[in-house]
Amino acid sequence: MRRGQDGFTLAEMLVVLAILALTAVLSFPASRQSAEGQVFNTFGQSLAGLLREARITAISQNHETSVTLDFETRTAAGDGKSRVLAIPANVSVAAITARGDVSEGRATFRFFADGGATGGEIKLRNGKTVRLIAINWLTGAITMHAGDAL
Repeated sequence: MRRGQDGFTLAEMLVVLAILALTAVLSFPASRQSAEGQVFNTFGQSLAGLLREARITAISQNHETSVTLDFETRTAAGDGKSRVLAIPANVSVAAITARGDVSEGRATFRFFADGGATGGEIKLRNGKTVRLIAINWLTGAITMHAGDAL
């Protein structure tokens, strides 16, 4: 081992620390965005789950169930209000459903005992990120995907 190569110089250590500090500063906005993105994705998954739960209840209990989006109170709730989801402040929601299931500030998605539904779409938006939750009227299947159809 040569005598001049036993460690790092102070200048080398300062350069490494400066690079680490710069990386931390630049990654902070990305971590904040990802936290908002996590809330957005979690809400989308929860809403799709609430719709699936209503469909399963309709089939298993052999009676019609529904999920209502209330745009004034910014909530989504199934029949009996057993589970109520709050729509996050940074999420905008738009819905298309059957004509008879739209009222002042509300949209309702109904599920039938045979597995079918009234069908429709729910569009969730958080800035530039868009998720569509589609409800198939024939099968009642609920799918969620990225998109901008509504």
